[in-house]
Amino acid sequence: MEIKINNLSYKYDQKEVLKDINLTFQQGKIYTILGPNGTGKSTLLKLLNRWLKVPKGCIFYDGQDITVMRNLDIAMKVAIVPQENNWQYDFIGEEIVIMGRYPHLKRFEKEGVEDFKIAYQAMNKTNTEYLKNRNINKISGGEKQRLVVARALAQETDVILLDEPVSQLDLQHQLEIMRIIRKMANEENKLAICVLHDINLAISFSDELIFIKGGSIYAQGRPEMVVSKTLIKDVYGVDSEVIPNQLTGKPHIIYENN
Repeated sequence: MEIKINNLSYKYDQKEVLKDINLTFQQGKIYTILGPNGTGKSTLLKLLNRWLKVPKGCIFYDGQDITVMRNLDIAMKVAIVPQENNWQYDFIGEEIVIMGRYPHLKRFEKEGVEDFKIAYQAMNKTNTEYLKNRNINKISGGEKQRLVVARALAQETDVILLDEPVSQLDLQHQLEIMRIIRKMANEENKLAICVLHDINLAISFSDELIFIKGGSIYAQGRPEMVVSKTLIKDVYGVDSEVIPNQLTGKPHIIYENN
């Protein structure tokens, strides 16, 4: 699977939030989109999943324009872990994860043995098997998020889009979710496109970073190639120092206190 974005722009109420975006995403990698609030990061994910209509430019999945693809075809290729999930019903963990199998079922078809097998495998990968019979509204935020990731894995797509998947989690669960995504990309050759706020977390787990400023791409590339104190100042308006992480050798950002 390869995703290409050509000359993509998008407006909200005449305000241009994305401007002439050109990107290529390749399978087996984690790409993280970074930038200040309101720069179009989540909008870009919604366009990739066709939650928003592409008004200008093109998005291609393996050479096919997504504007002519059926919703089912997109659901077979792309799963999404949204920023927020508001569960109005008391689903149990198993029901949440099995939802990922819906694109693979015919109309009115019930989930079969193979569907449940795949769902349980996804729960095993995300350490959520013990939540099988737990009420979604009576578990922690970290447990809910791992179930949503399990649902995305059960969908068996080549691509997973993740919109701030760890923003409401403590450090332990942040690392757990990111390790699951990293393992998925390495071992299953999946493409993950994330939106994150924590730059150091993104550096640790991403193959490439994409910094957006004012709706345009400011920089893209491997963390060691693009991260600098100048970039942090230009994109975020923050003074910093960039030093090598002694465990990984990748850049690590230290922010000034004053």
